[in-house]
Amino acid sequence: MTTLLTKRFYFSAAHKMSNDAMSATDNARLFGLCQNIHGHNYFLDVTVGGKLNPKTQCIADLNIIKDIVNTEIISALDHQYLNDVLQKRANIKGLPLTLENLGQWIWKTLNQKFKAGKINLDNIRVGESETTSVIVSKK
Repeated sequence: MTTLLTKRFYFSAAHKMSNDAMSATDNARLFGLCQNIHGHNYFLDVTVGGKLNPKTQCIADLNIIKDIVNTEIISALDHQYLNDVLQKRANIKGLPLTLENLGQWIWKTLNQKFKAGKINLDNIRVGESETTSVIVSKK
C-alpha cells in the first residue's frame, strides 16, 4: 500500500504571457489581457508518496520537505517577476510563461532535490486561482 502526503505552500508573483515569435496582434488574440504584466497569489501542493516508516509512522520528514520547497521554490519565486526567474532557471526565453512551464520547472527542481534526500515526489499542483491549476506528475 502507498500513502500520499500533501503539503500546501503559497507565493505571490507577477508574469505576462507573450511569445516573441508571434506578432503583437497574435499575442493579443491568444493571450488577451494576460499579455500585460499581472500578478497572482499562487498555491503549490507538493505530494510525496511511499510506505509508512515502522518507527515514525510517517512516509517522509515534513520538516525536510518544507525546507527544500521553501529554499528551492518559494524563495526563488515569491514577489518576483516570473518571466525573468524562469528565463534564467528554466531556459524558456521568449516563450510564454504558462502554468505548464512553471509546473514543469517546479517538478524538475523538487524531484532532483527530493531524490537526493530519498523522498518520493508523486506530483505537484500549482494554481494561479481556485479555478485554474496544473498538475505535473511522474506518470
